[in-house]
Amino acid sequence: MARGIRASGNVLARTIDGVETNSIYAEFSAAVAAANTDRDSLLALLTFRTTQSGEAVLQAYGGGDFEEASEYGEPVSHRPDTGYVTLGYPLRWKDYALRSTWKYLIDATAEQIRADQDAGIEADNRQCFHAVMASAFDPTPRVNENGVPVVGFWNGDGTVPPAFGGQEFTGSEVHYITTGSASLDNVDLASLIRKPLGKGYRADGRGRLLVFAHSDQMPAIRRFRATDVDGGFDFIPSSDAPAYLSADDIIGDVAPGVYGRIPIAGSYGPAWVSENASIPSGYVLAVVSDGPNAGRNPIAFREHPRPELRGLRVIGGSNADYPITGSFLARGFGTGVRHRGAGAVLQVTAGAYTAPATYLHGA
Repeated sequence: MARGIRASGNVLARTIDGVETNSIYAEFSAAVAAANTDRDSLLALLTFRTTQSGEAVLQAYGGGDFEEASEYGEPVSHRPDTGYVTLGYPLRWKDYALRSTWKYLIDATAEQIRADQDAGIEADNRQCFHAVMASAFDPTPRVNENGVPVVGFWNGDGTVPPAFGGQEFTGSEVHYITTGSASLDNVDLASLIRKPLGKGYRADGRGRLLVFAHSDQMPAIRRFRATDVDGGFDFIPSSDAPAYLSADDIIGDVAPGVYGRIPIAGSYGPAWVSENASIPSGYVLAVVSDGPNAGRNPIAFREHPRPELRGLRVIGGSNADYPITGSFLARGFGTGVRHRGAGAVLQVTAGAYTAPATYLHGA
């Protein structure tokens, strides 16, 4: 990463090989916009924005069943089975300096100045994305500034998930699982998607079960067939998939080519599968999303209660004539899992689960 202050010597009309720098900066800005759009599309489906430092969040819900009516008796009374867990989200402030001299600014083109701004915007987009993904992949427990626990998905930490569908859980319930071998098979993926489904997410027909995998894992997933193992499903290419030959009939609806702005490769049972380069190789992420910024999305994105302190802010420099010369970007935010049962991670390994180095808290 280049550091320092933009000076007049940094203004170039052409590169040494004769290429106009404006075209380079334009391409850079387009690349940044594309990268930010891809990340934003995924973040919107994973997160719910909040200004709370901690809250009691309903993790699942249930109740009693109707009884056969009798002529004289009364039914047994019921009350909702509400399983709340108190969860916290941190808030940290980050900034990014954009410094240049006035001599640089008077000769630099708009494209060059815009490219500097775009680089800062991309860095902010990347830090937000990293924080959300670290909340999903790294189950290391933390506390926020008020001492409220910040956790990942269920990870055998003694907290008991609410019962659902007649199934009781214990404090050893884990949503970070492994294949137990060096390869990914049908049983592994079926086990992964049962984690959020088994906690009651999508039980009311709301939300969408999404599976995100790196391109390294997709060849295996595309070969999965229900006949391979008991409890498995067929992988069915989406409506946007390339033409293919098959001796089998497809029963049911084919998954769409996109969900929001997320490309869908196909379906595996109740899950829609997306090939995504942001997922580390050797890992598969399953989440239930209710849509952009929905309250039951798995991860909270915390910002400051004051509206003017939310989002990415541009703070001008002290030079009143040239405030851009010492300007910087700032954002205050934090992330943490909000619905512990709404997501699960699978690692392709014969050993115990370890979070990917790409997405660690504080990395």
